[in-house]
Amino acid sequence: MESSSGERDSLTDPELVELYTAHADFVWRSLARYGIPMSLIDDGVQDVFLIARRKLATYDERGRCTAWLVSICRRVAAGYRRSQARRDERERDAAVLGREPVDPERELAMRDAAAFVQSFLDGLEPARRDVFILCDVEGLSAPEASQALGIKLNTVYSRLRHARKRFEMAIVRREREKRR
Repeated sequence: MESSSGERDSLTDPELVELYTAHADFVWRSLARYGIPMSLIDDGVQDVFLIARRKLATYDERGRCTAWLVSICRRVAAGYRRSQARRDERERDAAVLGREPVDPERELAMRDAAAFVQSFLDGLEPARRDVFILCDVEGLSAPEASQALGIKLNTVYSRLRHARKRFEMAIVRREREKRR
């Protein structure tokens, strides 16, 4: 179905439906790892797929679709992070998590680990964080990360090596502090 402007209606666009069905969870996780507040991730996912819909005709399919979607996620997340109001909302979201845990020790350990990883990612230079998340968290290959980020392959390898080294050092520091 076409609108008056000649564009296909997104509700009946089978390519978009297929793209969303196959990659919505990946996009959601990507936006969460880029620091979008939980209360805004669904909006971010919608923004990513609206952009993908507009650019679907220009997608060249040389690499994996996830690499293309990550590049869109990065731009959407950067826009959300720039907004100070979004940062305030993230703090309010953290306060809402006061539900009663099923297993307090396990819940505490999981929150501690998640906070440690998020703190590490927050302290990592954005360029290295992007590469680390794509390769070590999402499992993209270095060539796919290179394509998604629009940088040279050797730059991906260098940034990944440095990020991994910093992560290892952060783990060692954390273990040392726990022993004290």
